[in-house]
Amino acid sequence: PGQALEVRLSRAAALEVLVLDGFSPLAGANVELTTDGYHLEQINDLWSSSSGEDPMWTAESDVSGIAKLAELPPRVPLQLAVEPRSGLRRIEGEPITLEAGERRRVEIRLGSGSTILGRVEDGERQPVVDLDVWRIAATWPVPARIYTLQEPAARTRTDSAGRFRFDDVPPGAWHVGPPFDEPFDDSAKTSDAIVGLAQHVKVEPGSDLHEVVIQVDRGLYLGGTVLDPDGRPAPTVSVSATATQVLDYSGGYTNEAGRFRIGPLCAGVYVMEADGAGQHAPSQGVTARAGDSDLVLHLRVGGTIRGRTSDAAGRPQRCEVLLAGEGEDHWVIRLSEGTFSFEGLSPGTYALAARSADGLCGRRVGLVLRAGQTLEGVDLVLAQGARLRIGFTGQDHCGYEIRVDGVSFFADGIERGTERTVAVPPGEIEVRWSDLDGSILKTQRLTLAQGEERSIGWDGKR
Repeated sequence: PGQALEVRLSRAAALEVLVLDGFSPLAGANVELTTDGYHLEQINDLWSSSSGEDPMWTAESDVSGIAKLAELPPRVPLQLAVEPRSGLRRIEGEPITLEAGERRRVEIRLGSGSTILGRVEDGERQPVVDLDVWRIAATWPVPARIYTLQEPAARTRTDSAGRFRFDDVPPGAWHVGPPFDEPFDDSAKTSDAIVGLAQHVKVEPGSDLHEVVIQVDRGLYLGGTVLDPDGRPAPTVSVSATATQVLDYSGGYTNEAGRFRIGPLCAGVYVMEADGAGQHAPSQGVTARAGDSDLVLHLRVGGTIRGRTSDAAGRPQRCEVLLAGEGEDHWVIRLSEGTFSFEGLSPGTYALAARSADGLCGRRVGLVLRAGQTLEGVDLVLAQGARLRIGFTGQDHCGYEIRVDGVSFFADGIERGTERTVAVPPGEIEVRWSDLDGSILKTQRLTLAQGEERSIGWDGKR
């Protein structure tokens, strides 16, 4: 009752979709717009999250082929799908982002898309027959896994020569490849299990044909043992495998004997790491090649940082606390209800950053932690900050990091056409924009006053 909930409204947008069959208007086609529910969240913190089904707006094309969709949220990527009464459902590759109050018309000409021809082969360059192949909208412009939980825009199967075909492919960025259903039961991790990265295909307007070759691998796993700092097997510990040459990640847990088996994996080199689960510090990274089975990962003695979050009057503050290793590209986040604790930390120097839902901020830097040490009473006093609205209008996605006095305060990713509002401390702020591998592409600096609200954006150009 003591805190008002601020709900910010924007002028609604509207979209008219002209559906054509060849050059003739098509009546009775179902037109649908959807977006992920998290795009409508107004507060960027750990305790606000979308629930229920993703929002959807639908309309039917009239005799002139036009479907009208109103009361649409601005600055949100909207996925457009058209389904005629007779024919295949068509999902557009590029999302539509509208500005506040905007009225726009788009034209969808069924049957005018491109063709993707492909072939699936294994590591011996032999065709893979009768394999499920999906086409989904690409999130990143690099090869990536397709998971069975995702919704395909289209699906087909390879023939006796390992070939497949997609027709009427709309312009946009697509991932084309076999879906992956990660097995959690070791008995399902068979020697003939197939996995492969979907290839990125960029379809330009007016293009006719695209050809792609997809390579898959069979029955490749990484196995070994995790030991605690005393050399004993460590059960129920999380183990990760991150590819070094492509965008691919997999993980699993050790069994009661401290053993793990991760995969199936694509052929290549991976960096293996075991998480201490709060009891110990993570292991150092171990480089391995898919198929290795006798790896040993050693957990290390960790440290702990504990403290409280409060306002200037000493009242406990519910907030998000970010822990960053100074000089390292690594963050851990906790939700504080007035107290917080980070366990199983590697020795090093750390910084803490706190943000509350109503715009309070606090920081601590230069916290030196030794192996086995517990730092108690690390208090964070929060005061009124500033609001920074962050927008991105470039291609696909990018990462951003907000730094204060050269130390990380907050980091996240952002999709094209979207905005995020972040509470930050007043003073000198630095925003670093980065690509997939973390390379800094652009840096922007600004000075914010207490209570000020400012917008900053990047178009993806260096």
